[in-house]
Amino acid sequence: MPKGTLDAVLESNLSSKAFGGGLGLLIARNIIEAHKGAIELEVKKGIGNTVNFFIPMSQPV
Repeated sequence: MPKGTLDAVLESNLSSKAFGGGLGLLIARNIIEAHKGAIELEVKKGIGNTVNFFIPMSQPV
């Protein structure tokens, strides 16, 4: 996946499908970041791509 496409996947409704909005990763990113987490895409050329997300554990009050 080219760098420009990689950035666009998390910032827009980019989709390679003829129908469908491609909003899944955009919505996931918004939810994860609202919980002070992070999302990243890992490209493994010839193997596939991996989406990693990190959400901090809650702290006792």
